[in-house]
Amino acid sequence: ILSDVADIELTSSEDMSEVAIHGPESKNILRGSDSPVALTEGKVEDKVPYVLGLVDEVLGFHKFTGESIPANKAYYLKAY
Repeated sequence: ILSDVADIELTSSEDMSEVAIHGPESKNILRGSDSPVALTEGKVEDKVPYVLGLVDEVLGFHKFTGESIPANKAYYLKAY
């Protein structure tokens, strides 16, 4: 998640137009959903989810340990 300003506000949108993607090979690995995403044996699509949040006051992507990822929560999946 990148910004060129210090303060931003994220809002949900129905806009389906293309956006510029930054990163390795211009691929966006972030996911999200308008509804909760259920985990099966701690995984989504047989991969471990990492969610954006604070753990011990450290902002970052941390391994998710709940039963379902809340709606509107940024996450990515990592295969082991």
